Amino acid sequence: MTDRSEYNISNHAQNEEETIPQEIRRARRARYSKLNLNLLSDGTCIYLFRFTLGEIERITTALGLDHVYRFSSIQVRKNLGFAMLLNRYSFPRRLGDMSILFGMSESNVSVVCRGFESIVMNQIKWGLQFNIKQFRPENLERFASAIYDKGAALPNIVDFIDGTMQAISRPSQGNEVQKAFYNGWKHMHALKYQYVVTPDGITSSLLGPYVGSRHDQYIYTMSKTEARVEKYLDIVPDVELPFALYGDPAYMVSKCLYSPFEGVSLNLDKKINKSMSKVRVAVEWEFGEVQKYFKYSKYKYAMKTGETSPATVYMLSTVFKNMIHCTGRNRSPTSSYFGLEPPTLEEYISGLRRDKIDGEDEDDILF
Repeated sequence: MTDRSEYNISNHAQNEEETIPQEIRRARRARYSKLNLNLLSDGTCIYLFRFTLGEIERITTALGLDHVYRFSSIQVRKNLGFAMLLNRYSFPRRLGDMSILFGMSESNVSVVCRGFESIVMNQIKWGLQFNIKQFRPENLERFASAIYDKGAALPNIVDFIDGTMQAISRPSQGNEVQKAFYNGWKHMHALKYQYVVTPDGITSSLLGPYVGSRHDQYIYTMSKTEARVEKYLDIVPDVELPFALYGDPAYMVSKCLYSPFEGVSLNLDKKINKSMSKVRVAVEWEFGEVQKYFKYSKYKYAMKTGETSPATVYMLSTVFKNMIHCTGRNRSPTSSYFGLEPPTLEEYISGLRRDKIDGEDEDDILF
């Protein structure tokens, strides 16, 4: 039986194709010839897909993708389909431009890209929330030492937590929906996500989306991050200073989450706040890295709730950003600042592909 979502995707793409004059469609069909990735140089692949063909092969293999996928009436090899998704995300491209490059109709390009979005997201949906391998005891010791060595006053901080807001097109579902998505501080309609960044430059936890009007502390509570943090960071029982996250003043202090001192009057408190602010900026750098490599997620006019999937686009773009840093070809500013090497591609993806563990629920996955 044909999957309903697959039918809707193909049906929508078919409607788009029908708006093109018949003589143009005939001319395009006559010259379609699928792109052969093996004929492209590494430089060309990096320009088009942000990865070399060898790196794409490593990624698709580590993700456990099948060799060939069939979507509606088209059959695509895993490397080509994944490359199409990367090309779609790297810049706000028109389907017609991608059609010329990949030798497929606009409708087939749309079907393949949406299909691979679902396939990849299904493989990493649990590890995307909390990549357990990034929080192994040996990693936590390494992270804490690196942050402390850069001048942090607190010796037990291993990660930085923050929220990011991504603009979307104004929802068309009515005033109530528009009001929920509207952020009065930034004066835009948006979706919010919660980041946890480790000092090796990897966004090790990404949760969302939440409507733009929500506060960061509300998102922290609703995402059940506190329970995960206590489980994976407090690895030594009854220790005086357990490992902890560090966030901005929006977060309430708890056993495993610290934030700046408020209303400080003592010089010591001021020095602690200043030293922690200096290292916490790393989480902001990672927000910029997503936009640097995958600009499609920032093109708000294409991010339409109910029509596209803004959350899937942004979350996968963040994962692909991590993968770029894991190749070693482009080190993240966070990794360079703290002097820590990120995991290899295979190590990072194996953490993403973890199974569901006790206490996690399908309802926690919002995208």
